[in-house]
Amino acid sequence: MDHSTSLLRLIFLALGAALVVLVVRSAFRLPGDIDTTTTSLFDDGNGGSCTRFSPWACRQGRGDPRSNPSNPRRPSHESDVPRHPLDPLTVREVNRVRELLRAHPLFASAPSSLFVHSLELDEPEKSVVKSWRKGADPLPPRRAVAVVRFRGESHVLGVDLSEGDGAVTPLPVPASGYPMMNMDEQTSLCFAPFKDEAFNASLLRRGVRASDVACLPISLGWYGPAEENRRLIKSQCFSTEGTANFYMRPIEGLTVLVDMDTAEVLHVSDRGAGIPIPAAANTDYRHGHSAPTPAEAQAQGRHGYQTVRVPSMEPPAGGPGSSWSTGTRCGGAGGSST
Repeated sequence: MDHSTSLLRLIFLALGAALVVLVVRSAFRLPGDIDTTTTSLFDDGNGGSCTRFSPWACRQGRGDPRSNPSNPRRPSHESDVPRHPLDPLTVREVNRVRELLRAHPLFASAPSSLFVHSLELDEPEKSVVKSWRKGADPLPPRRAVAVVRFRGESHVLGVDLSEGDGAVTPLPVPASGYPMMNMDEQTSLCFAPFKDEAFNASLLRRGVRASDVACLPISLGWYGPAEENRRLIKSQCFSTEGTANFYMRPIEGLTVLVDMDTAEVLHVSDRGAGIPIPAAANTDYRHGHSAPTPAEAQAQGRHGYQTVRVPSMEPPAGGPGSSWSTGTRCGGAGGSST
């Protein structure tokens, strides 16, 4: 037998032994030398046993991402800068617009009464964008357009974002219509009906506690010549007692007309005092908040999972009933909004 054949056998034996050691160490997580200070090839770098050489499972929980979930830090956009003429407003630009508007002579007397309904980039002309070359041309001057509401009046303003004093320029305001409702207004209007005596008297006649009532301003519109030049909205009310799915417990016939700028209740329509409120039973759509039906319990036992509940509106005997969708609660008096 020549030396070349012996050398090849030796090489194959060494490779086979190394492969066996690799598989054994990755599968059974053999401990390393306690005096070793460097990171082993078989470690994940965090003291765990989940490695790229462990395709079946992790032997210890320390490296299992399900038992030790990582909390990656969310990226911060505070330092973002625009890189294209059509890039949206950055965080810095939005904050600068806020400061300029609050300091503007029109609003400086009462900045808390200023509501911003829309804020967006005033896009440059198409010809300017087409002629701009990345890396060769500076960005065109940046400008924002804000639609705001202040003490019952609408304003459209252009805000210069270039270096300097940041000029705020009034722009034409549409002759008709109003800005859309924003979240600040929606939250404050949820509580407006509870300041009205007629509304609270209606709840008392119906036997409903104010703390169990949620009123939602969801019907924005125009309600006749007598209400011209006023920004009005209608609120519908629901009972939250006994369920998170309060949309399935409407207080029928109770509607409140509210002035969105002053939060003043203009009219309470109470026409459904004889209509019962649907029962709260079986209206909750969340897991574990209602007892499963026999069919659900059988399915859970057979398949090992919990089925999603189907809400059911069950008014008292003789009362009307209908299907409602789920929603987000905006709490009544004594409650909270989410």
